[in-house]
Amino acid sequence: MVVLAISICTKSGKALISRQFREMTRARIEGLIASFPKLTSSGQQHTTIETEHVRYVYQPLEDLFVILITNKQSNILQDIDTLQLVSRVVSSVCRPTDAREIDRNAFELLSSFDEIISLGYRENVNLAQVGSISEMDSHEEKIQEMIEKDKEREAKEELKRRAKMLDLQRKEQRKNMGGMGGGYGQGMGGGYGQSSPMGYGGQSGMGGMGGMNSMNSMGASQGFESPTPMDDGHSKFNAAPRAPATKARGMQLGRKQNNVDLLESLRSEVEAAPVVHQQAPIQPSYSAPVESAFPMESVHVHIEEKITMIANRDGGLDNMEVKGDLMLRVSDPSRAKISLNLTHLEDSSIQFKTHPNVNKVLFNSDKIIAFRDSSKEFPINTPTGVLRWRFISKDESSIPLS
Repeated sequence: MVVLAISICTKSGKALISRQFREMTRARIEGLIASFPKLTSSGQQHTTIETEHVRYVYQPLEDLFVILITNKQSNILQDIDTLQLVSRVVSSVCRPTDAREIDRNAFELLSSFDEIISLGYRENVNLAQVGSISEMDSHEEKIQEMIEKDKEREAKEELKRRAKMLDLQRKEQRKNMGGMGGGYGQGMGGGYGQSSPMGYGGQSGMGGMGGMNSMNSMGASQGFESPTPMDDGHSKFNAAPRAPATKARGMQLGRKQNNVDLLESLRSEVEAAPVVHQQAPIQPSYSAPVESAFPMESVHVHIEEKITMIANRDGGLDNMEVKGDLMLRVSDPSRAKISLNLTHLEDSSIQFKTHPNVNKVLFNSDKIIAFRDSSKEFPINTPTGVLRWRFISKDESSIPLS
């Protein structure tokens, strides 16, 4: 059994699609399909037609014909079975079965024909297998996609969990910082106030120390004295050297004189210390001109060359590149329209590039640098790059070394 081609054509013999499995020219297959309607007749009940060279095995499909073109030695029963499978494939792919649907699904039909016939011989496949192959459905691919989706979902859940953990840590830190601030203020301010019989316990924070001094003053005399020395010298007390540490003692009544003596001695030391006056930073003056390291003329030309060389271990030259710039600076307005006459080597390996405003034709012919527009002037006291050049060589004699 050798199937030469599978074709779908109209009743008038117009080929819609055709898949050849043996070497056949387009004119040959079009001629076979065009001659097919002439060989059929409405009174015949057969589905095969034999000619001198080929056999047609066909089946009507609405307004179309599905044709198997085989050689005359093929098995007619296998050809009919193959034709039925092809017709079922066409009906499953194209709904409805008309010329427009055939054209729209041409590539899918041709792929299905290749799965049914290989090199002219029938493959052992059924309609379900052809559909699975055409859909390219892979169980392993589905499993891999499920694994990837699970990984993405786990990664998202892990990100949410870490974000929630960070939020809880921030809340705990803010709560701990708030508790430390409140405890410090209440502990320093509330203790001495509560022990006072005059009811100064309402003070909080560092104000509790003021309550302690007031209570000591009332123990020595029944009048209230404000701690004027401490308040007056508070800013100076911070600048004074720290007093030597003494042994801590409990609060005692009737010892105001020692505290006053200590404060008076500290105050005298602070007043005796010399006051350092901070000098204002000296503002640099920009009015004075900066002296250059080399003499400047009214027309100043600055030439700069950079050489990059790569040499091997044997002392040979691998590559050398020279880049040069010519800068022109005019400080005299009367010479702002000058022309610069140059003299350089006539070497084709040296590439020159002028400024866009420079007359390139004049430079190439006469080696003169001047503006293309004669009315333009060079900027005053501003370096202007008017010419660049580049030289690349691998000749060791070009190395500027002795």
